[in-house]
Amino acid sequence: MRFVALATDFDGTLAHDGRVDAPTVAALERCRASGRRLLLVTGRELDELLAIFPEIDLFDRVVAENGALLYSPADGTRRLLGDPPPETFVATLRERNVPLSVGGSIVATVQPHETAVLEAIRDLGLELKVVFNKGAVMVMPPAVNKASGLAVALDELGLSPRNTVAIGDGENDHALLEQAECGVAVANAVATLRSAADYASELDHGKAVVELVDALIEDDLAAWTTPGTRRALPLGRNASGEISVPAHDTRLLVAGSALPGKRLLVRSLLALLARHGYQSCVLDPAGRFGDLEGAIAIGSEERGPVVDETLAALEASDANVIVRLAALAESERMRFFQGLLSGLRALQGERGRPHWVVLDDAHHLLPRRAEIGTSARVELPNALLVTAHAEAMSPGALGAINAAVVMGENTHETLGAAGINVTERDGDVFRAPLADDEALVWRRAESHRVERVRLPLPEAAFSPPPPALVVADLPPEASFQFRGPDGSPHLRAQNLALFLHMAEGVDDRTWLFHLRRGDYSAWLRNAYADEALAAAVASVERSSAIGAAESRARIRRAIDECHLVAGQAEPASEAPKRIQCSSDSISASNP
Repeated sequence: MRFVALATDFDGTLAHDGRVDAPTVAALERCRASGRRLLLVTGRELDELLAIFPEIDLFDRVVAENGALLYSPADGTRRLLGDPPPETFVATLRERNVPLSVGGSIVATVQPHETAVLEAIRDLGLELKVVFNKGAVMVMPPAVNKASGLAVALDELGLSPRNTVAIGDGENDHALLEQAECGVAVANAVATLRSAADYASELDHGKAVVELVDALIEDDLAAWTTPGTRRALPLGRNASGEISVPAHDTRLLVAGSALPGKRLLVRSLLALLARHGYQSCVLDPAGRFGDLEGAIAIGSEERGPVVDETLAALEASDANVIVRLAALAESERMRFFQGLLSGLRALQGERGRPHWVVLDDAHHLLPRRAEIGTSARVELPNALLVTAHAEAMSPGALGAINAAVVMGENTHETLGAAGINVTERDGDVFRAPLADDEALVWRRAESHRVERVRLPLPEAAFSPPPPALVVADLPPEASFQFRGPDGSPHLRAQNLALFLHMAEGVDDRTWLFHLRRGDYSAWLRNAYADEALAAAVASVERSSAIGAAESRARIRRAIDECHLVAGQAEPASEAPKRIQCSSDSISASNP
């Protein structure tokens, strides 16, 4: 089972007007009966939720207060995940007649009181985060959101975000959907969430949850083509761009005589998988991968590994596990692997991990003379098979591969030994010998073409999936600060969503002050490293004839039409800029 956990928002997703209907409850019961775990992730305060949702016991964990409180319905335990709101802040809001609700870590109000909230944060010099959700205004500790709360809940259950599907509707669900392996937006979701989601349902509220549960039970979302497409494994580059394979449903063969190149590529892929949160189990006969950072080693040069010890390490941690086989004879290695397979399948069925099984010297573990590769093909959803002797491998294992990287000499023969047919149209790739940093890549999904690429790709080239940048927070020093000619109102926008919201509320004098100075384009250029968007905004800033209302509308339109809204770019991170907009100057410098 790939998706072993379902995380759902409450208001606007599971519930309509605070009520969860009978068909939706029945779907949750079916999901739980399928062996999956249920998590409720909501901005609601827990006591309020307990009063209106009697079926809350269906959930294994409840993340309330937008990530700040964790609740276990089975035993009633509560765990605060954020600091309590400052008493002075709550008192100030009440003095200013702001209607509010105070939870363990959250302070909540509604629009249009966000300006009073922001001014109180400014006046008191607090480092708090403001989150909007369809008219609700929530004030949180800066490091807390639905994603951080979900991570803690999954960790308690021994599960991974890479085996979780999440569904939501509001602005505060961006982080939730981004954290999960597959993010689903209901039909009534805000436009930016639907744009960023892996799957945008045509059904609203609980009906979309029912649709998702039925798809999970039917085939574990196999019929949906989008889950997991945000994460891919780059294998190299050619004139067409980056050549990659999906991080799921990939059986990749790395073959050929170029040992240093193969080792570098495999080590890079392992590091990249770990960076994305995928767990790997590496069977390492020759000790090539025992020094991987953060990995757990089982076995040594003198002592062979034990199956139960290996499975216990995989179950207890989500770190990569390196199984050292050097102390085992060749025949013992094959028997060890056969004994380990059933345990790996059981663990993958229960927890969805390890996500990848990596076999170095795969011709020893899946040899032609012992046809165990057929069962491995069926039961291992993701495998990396590394060998210098594809001709000595099990035909069943080779028949399961859907991608291959071949390097070194005699690549034509290696491809043939792996069962990959080379057509006349592939002739050009063989006309010149491969350089030391080149390889041939074959992908079944790409019409069986063989492509020449340059590799290995450095680890830094595999960047994390871009966040939903409209709501992803910038560090304080890179946030935009509204300060008019007299230095007020001094409001800080830590992301694009808050910038757009504040833009509608600041007075015309302040708005035009920054517009005429080119502050908006400078901020976007330095904080987000997006020249196209900055140029579009700069053209608005240069249009001296337009007023505040028209310039606001044009800048909003430029941002809405830009790929940042869909999460295709990310804040500049290689050399973070320090941005400060003041009545005196605007500067951008490396801190």
